[in-house]
Amino acid sequence: MPRNQSKPDKSNSLQHDPSFKNLITDFPEDTLRWLMPEAEQRFGKILKVDFIRQEMKKQWLSDEGRELDVPVQYTFEHQQLLIVLIEHQRDKAAFSIFKLAHYTLDVMEQFGDIPVIPMVIFADERKWRKDIQTEIRNELWGDLWMLFRFKKVKLKDMSAKEALESNNPVLNILVPTLDYRPEERLDIALKTYTQLSGVLSLRMFEKYMDFVDHYAHIQPEEKNLIIETLTKKQEGIMIRDAILQEGIQIGTMKGIEQGIEQGIEKGIEQGIEQGIEKGKWIGKIHAFESILKQPQTSTAELQRKSVEQLRQLAEALEAQLIH
Repeated sequence: MPRNQSKPDKSNSLQHDPSFKNLITDFPEDTLRWLMPEAEQRFGKILKVDFIRQEMKKQWLSDEGRELDVPVQYTFEHQQLLIVLIEHQRDKAAFSIFKLAHYTLDVMEQFGDIPVIPMVIFADERKWRKDIQTEIRNELWGDLWMLFRFKKVKLKDMSAKEALESNNPVLNILVPTLDYRPEERLDIALKTYTQLSGVLSLRMFEKYMDFVDHYAHIQPEEKNLIIETLTKKQEGIMIRDAILQEGIQIGTMKGIEQGIEQGIEKGIEQGIEQGIEKGKWIGKIHAFESILKQPQTSTAELQRKSVEQLRQLAEALEAQLIH
């Protein structure tokens, strides 16, 4: 049965839209610096960011093809306010400039004199045969009665290699969605990991690795190859050490908690001290297992081992990592 172009399948339209919304909400300043670099040049530095939780009218929610915008209000050091509506579209056929115009007017009515700039990011993986309408112009007898425009950002029109030269984390994360030759896919993914390791925290790096894997279409065996290559470089060692340190901290905290519980039950301080010591070794074991892509041994099982047994297990795993 042919697909209804007027109302795209909701599961397909919205499946990956939250990833783009998370990207904008995690990096609102860098998003604006990418989409509108002239804003800070004219208005000064961004001082404050507010995400507008506007109650959408019922017609928007009933439209399965609608991918909700992300309205962001920026406050600059020169006291300028600016609202940017950022909409993500994976399917060009689902986009309607008239719906975007309606929504823009709704926001303008609600927030008065604050300038509102609508932008649409198109993430279609297919090339377009025909461009979209980017302007509504209503003229009669030489008079312009209405004019509406928005900024179109088509990811496939942007060079992945050029984006990798930027230090903007938003643009770096989006690299797999940009333009590159099919045979460059694995190399692009590897370079994206390397670039992100230098601009993101460990938590954000882990979060957006899934984004990179999805849009670069990385298979499990390819992921293992990339990680193996990455860990041979200085950037990979830094990531590995960060993961290891995080594992030690988590393991230590778990050990402290369980050690305290055991100590209270036994009524002796030794239980707490032993719990802390076990926690350190359990953290190392879990970190090594994560790096080696081995199933993680449960904390409860490891707690039943002695400190000496945990030390020997951690050293054996570390030996596998080195060799």
